[in-house]
Amino acid sequence: MKQRSTLFFSRGPNWTNWVKSESKFKKIPAALALTFAASLLTGCFTTPPELGVQNGTLKPCPSTPNCVTSMGTDSESMPALTFNGSIVAARVKLIDIISDMPRTSIIEQNHNYVHAAFSSKLFGFVDDVEFLLSSTPDNKTIIDFRSASRLGYSDLGVNKERMNAITAVSYTHLRAHETLR
Repeated sequence: MKQRSTLFFSRGPNWTNWVKSESKFKKIPAALALTFAASLLTGCFTTPPELGVQNGTLKPCPSTPNCVTSMGTDSESMPALTFNGSIVAARVKLIDIISDMPRTSIIEQNHNYVHAAFSSKLFGFVDDVEFLLSSTPDNKTIIDFRSASRLGYSDLGVNKERMNAITAVSYTHLRAHETLR
């Protein structure tokens, strides 16, 4: 009969009993839980990065896969939103759309800029979403955007998914707006 290792099985097949019974390991689960909780709370309380309009554009996305923009030049960029109407009307519609989404707050807004913060449901991680509105000669408004996670390397596609949802909702609102005219 093969002899079992005494490291994990000296106190029975359940390794958690072994960890709890060894005096030098008694504080490990508590320390791990505290470290894990602190890392999660860090996502809730991180300060927003330097954002806003700089030289007529939004800040570019970093090289990490936790950001999506309409102002990029790579294949991951998304098209900007288009609104038939003035910047003021487009901003009002955009804020209505954003305000209807869960766990969202408008951080800043002015004539041609909107900054919103979206929090994740489970851990409260914050993503910053910026919109830059500009008018065209034919009375349309182009809405460029940047959606980026404040923390972490990857967002598992959450920012792109969010911007796809905003795009879908905005086109639904815009079509309803055009048919009412």
